[in-house]
Order: sequence, then structure tokens, then C-alpha cells
Amino acid sequence: MKLQFLIPIVSWSVLAIFYKLAVGRIHPITMQLVSCCIGVALIPIYLHILSVEKALVWNTAGMILAVLAGVVSAIGSISYLYLLKSYDVSEVLGFTSAYPILTFIFSIFIFNEQINLKKAVGFFMVLFGIWILNNGIKKW
Repeated sequence: MKLQFLIPIVSWSVLAIFYKLAVGRIHPITMQLVSCCIGVALIPIYLHILSVEKALVWNTAGMILAVLAGVVSAIGSISYLYLLKSYDVSEVLGFTSAYPILTFIFSIFIFNEQINLKKAVGFFMVLFGIWILNNGIKKW
């Protein structure tokens, strides 16, 4: 595994715990609002630390896609937070982590990405994991 992948893996793992703890105490919409505000407030720090040049360049098509991504992200995040109020975090993450299946299918049709053995095996492993979560294993 590439070392740089550990940052989002660890961050999102800890994030799930914080989300679960928070939605037990505040409304999911409030949680989303606070999270988004903190994220926006940190952008100048990211830009400074990473010394990103031309990060804030205007491109109409790119901006439209960014707005659409933001809308979809908000819908997904708020739905996820509502699920955390009612279900175990491990169950919610197990099911919502199935998004690579749709991403895999979309990437084939939208970006003409090729299917290789590694991707196909990963695809079926995710499906198997969802099946296990949904049906359980009667005798482990």
C-alpha cells in the first residue's frame, strides 16, 4: 500500500467515530454545518502548507462540477449522519463503504476505464462483504 493513502484512511476512520459520538448529542444538520465551516476555514492553511499555486483559478465548467459535487456530498453526508443516529457505526460504514461498486461501474462507462483482474477481484470482494453484512454468517 502507498504510504500517502494512510492519511485519508486514518482520518476517515477517526472521523466516523467523531461523527457517531456527535450525532448522539447534536442534530445531524448541525453536525454537517459545523464540519463544512471547519473545512472551509482550513482551506487557506492547506494552500499555505502545500504551497499550491493557481489553486483558485476560475473555470466555469469546473466550478459547475464542483457545485454539483458539493450538493451530492452534502446529501450523502447528511444521510450518513442520520444513519449513524439509528445504527451501529460499523454497520453503517460497512454498507456505505460499498460506494466503490458504483464508482467502479460508473468509471467503466463514463471514463472508459479498463477492467483488470485486480479491479474485478476487489469488486467481488466488496460484494461479498456486503452480502456477509446483510445476511450474516450463521455459524462462524
